[in-house]
Parts: sequence; C-alpha cells; structure tokens
Amino acid sequence: FTVAERANAAYTLQPAGYVALAGDATLANGRVAELQIDGEADVMKFGAVKSLVTPSDAAFQRAFSRCNAVFADGEFALAGTFNITQSNKHLRGVGKLGTRINFLNETGDCLKLGSSTKTVNFSVSHLTIQRPSTASSGFNLSCINAEDVTIQDVELRLSYAGLNISGCKNVFISNITVFSGARTIKGLAGVRVGYSADQAMNGGKPTSIYMDSVDVETRGASGFSGFVDGFFYDSSDGIYMSKCHSFNVDNGLTINAGSGSGNFFVGLWAESCYFDKCFEHNVRFIGAASQYEDVTFSNCQFRAPAFTCAFMSANCTLKGLSFVAGTRFRKSGTGTLSLAPTAPIENLTIDSCLLQLCNDSSSASVGDVRIHANGFHYTNNKHDGNVASGTCLVIIAGSDNFIVGQNIFTKSSASTKINDVSGVVDKLIVNNLI
Repeated sequence: FTVAERANAAYTLQPAGYVALAGDATLANGRVAELQIDGEADVMKFGAVKSLVTPSDAAFQRAFSRCNAVFADGEFALAGTFNITQSNKHLRGVGKLGTRINFLNETGDCLKLGSSTKTVNFSVSHLTIQRPSTASSGFNLSCINAEDVTIQDVELRLSYAGLNISGCKNVFISNITVFSGARTIKGLAGVRVGYSADQAMNGGKPTSIYMDSVDVETRGASGFSGFVDGFFYDSSDGIYMSKCHSFNVDNGLTINAGSGSGNFFVGLWAESCYFDKCFEHNVRFIGAASQYEDVTFSNCQFRAPAFTCAFMSANCTLKGLSFVAGTRFRKSGTGTLSLAPTAPIENLTIDSCLLQLCNDSSSASVGDVRIHANGFHYTNNKHDGNVASGTCLVIIAGSDNFIVGQNIFTKSSASTKINDVSGVVDKLIVNNLI
C-alpha cells in the first residue's frame, strides 16, 4: 500500500528484530515501519475504505486489536457481525450524518459488544449503524454481559431490531434514534433490555439501565409495524427512562417479567415519555406468573392506541404501580387503563392524570379505567371529552382499602360515572365532581 492509502499516516522505521503490530508495515528488506498513533486510532490508517459496499472488516479489526479507542469519519461497510469482545474499547464517529457504517449481513447482529463472559467499559458514539431493509434477524447494536457502557448520539436505521442490552450493568443510553423506514415485516423490538442466559453478571438480569431521549419510530403500512414492541423489558432490576418516545409500533412498551430468570421485574421509572399511535397497547404487562415491583410513570403521555393505553394480563402480580404528575391518556380505543389481573394489585396510585376521549362503550363494566387492587388511591384525576357514553371508573369485585377522591368526571352523557362492584366496607369515595 501507499502512505496516501492510509490517510497519510506517519511511520517510524524500527531496528531489525522489531515485531510488527497491527497496522505496521513490513518492508521488502524485512524491516518494520511502525505506525505512529496519537490518541484515537483512525480506521483509515489501518486500511479502511470509504465505501458503503466495499467491506472494511479487516481494517476495523486491526484498529481495535492495536488500540482501545477507534475513530471513524465517513461512510464504511462491514460484511457481517463485528464482535468486540475485549474490555475498554471505544468507537467514535463525527455524528449521525458524518459517520455511517453499513452492515451487509441480512441475519444476525451487526455491531456486538461483549461475550459470554463479563467485560467492562465500552462506548459507541456519534454515528449511524444501518443494514439492508431485507434483514430478517438480529439487532443493529447488541451489548451482552457488559458493565459500564455508554451509547450516545447513535442512529440505528432500517432495523429488523434496533438495540439489545442483555445481562448488562450500569448502561447509559442517550440521544438514540431507531428508525425502520417503510418496513412492513415484524422484528423483535426497537430497544430490548433483558435477561442473558449466560448469567455472567447479576444472574443474567440487567441492572441500572439509564435511557434519555431514545426515539423508536416506524412507518409501517396497513397495520404492520417494523417492530413488535418499541421498548421491551424483561426480568430487569432498575430501569430509568426520560424523554423517550415510541411511535407507530405494535406496543409502545412491553414489560414481560416472565421471559427471564425468576419471572421478576423490579424498578421502572418513566418520566416525560410519550407512547403514541400504537397498533395494540401503549404499555402492557405480560408474562406467565410474572411479578412486578415499583413501576412509576410520571408526566408521561399515552395517545391513540388501538386497544388500551395500559394493559395487564390476568396472571401478573404487582406491588407498587403509579401513574402520577400530569400523566395524560388520550383517545384510547377500548378503554384507558385495564389494570385488573386475577390477583389484586398492591399499592396502586393514579393521581393528577388527565383522561381525554377515552372509552365510549355502552357497557358499564368496561370503563375508562378498570381496577382490581388492594390499597389504591384514585385522586385528583379528570375524565374529559365528548364521548357519547361509557363508565369512567370500574372497581372490580375483590378490591379493598381504597380512596377515590377529588376527581372530575365530565364525560358528556355517561349514565354511570363510577361503577363500584368491590362489595367491601374499607373504602372511601368522597368529594368527586360527577
């Protein structure tokens, strides 16, 4: 090769006997010209080609084998799954528009961080990862059994499935876009946070996952979306999401404690998130014999699902669920909150929420909100909208120890505003405007 082909990289001629490293050049006389690296390693100095069709796998591999921090500026192609298995590795571009890595494989993951054993300290930032629209399996970016991971300013484009965080700890995800274009086939999820069968850390359960400004958007046609779920969480311990957005998917957020080890999910705080125009539910709790604890939605918006804004399957058990602080539900198809599992929810709070243009069923047992819970507060909420009929609040038989107070029920012509069939004494329904 010529120096110009390696981005005019600098080399130093080494004495005889020097062992060449990745990126070095061995001359005709056997002497080694050592590649000089200052800080990050530019993949162009290792032979990468700026092309979306000519693979540069070998150049990227040489760069990561030589350096911990790799820099890419421009458009590149990789032929198949690129797996970084060593700790302390970092990949940086110049921005979502300035750096694009086009993976040519239609199956399997694209960029994969980690392995079956514990690894630490990864980062991926300021780039776009894309793949063919004909992809039929795998995530654009997958992180497995890793601790202390940062994924920032990344776009995952034309994805079969977007981002996978499996069995990881201390993960910070910021300013991520998952966009599927005009796809109509089913994938897995825009963002999956879940259990790892390798169990390298925390029994395989992801812990302490922080997401800020993560957008999942598809442009599915005729009732099909690019992903089954915008966000999919299973058997996790501590997820915080802020200013996240899920649009035009089947389900905005699915929490499935039954799909991992121990059927247990602890700790979700969702703040200022927006789940919009889902073909099924905005948020759903599912899973066989699943157990949930401490789930809170604060100042979130749930809009225009085909079915319910929030749905809970009959076999779930839950301790500590809250919808609070200006959370808004609008234009739901068959009811807003269906929170009526077989076993009553413990410690349910629905406070200071706005429900607009919700259920208009003539059945008094349907309701904007259906609750089966022990120890719940339904306070300071407002039901509003010009729907012709429909009960506002249905309290299921077996519910106990609850307060319904300071609510405003202003649906235009609902014959029954509160349908309380709990049949218990330990309750207080007071100071509601009907």
